[in-house]
Amino acid sequence: TLQDEQVHRLIAQWNFFDATVNPQGVFDNALADAGDGLTVIDQKTDLMWQRSGLDLCSFQSTKRKIEQLNSNGYAGYHDWRMPSIEEAMSLLETTPNVKGVHLHSCFSKKQPFIFVAARRKPTGYWFVDFKQSKIYWSSGTVPGGYSRLCRRISQQ
Repeated sequence: TLQDEQVHRLIAQWNFFDATVNPQGVFDNALADAGDGLTVIDQKTDLMWQRSGLDLCSFQSTKRKIEQLNSNGYAGYHDWRMPSIEEAMSLLETTPNVKGVHLHSCFSKKQPFIFVAARRKPTGYWFVDFKQSKIYWSSGTVPGGYSRLCRRISQQ
């Protein structure tokens, strides 16, 4: 659970681009096609991402979908999860792609924003908006959202 000021400090610490909080920020990831049609690898952050994502659904449905993907071994792996704020912010690009979102063009534009694992204090949910190019929060009454799952490539 993070307060607004804590999120703003994270953005500054990692020099993430955010149109409001850090418009001069630049975080250069190293994205590469994993070659399976399902995933993208970021060699800088050591993360594997879903190329598409989970469509709009409730938080309870999202949890069930993550469990199902892990049970089925999506792309051969069983450790998919929602990203942290830092992980999701690492995908935000300074300029929009041809699809009109501030996200590498290898990703689907069907998820214009994604919720992250962190909650907002005192209430609500954090999400990264690739269309508006910034982090937002939504009230605790939000019915759901989009997700793009990730996993750590190397196990520690």
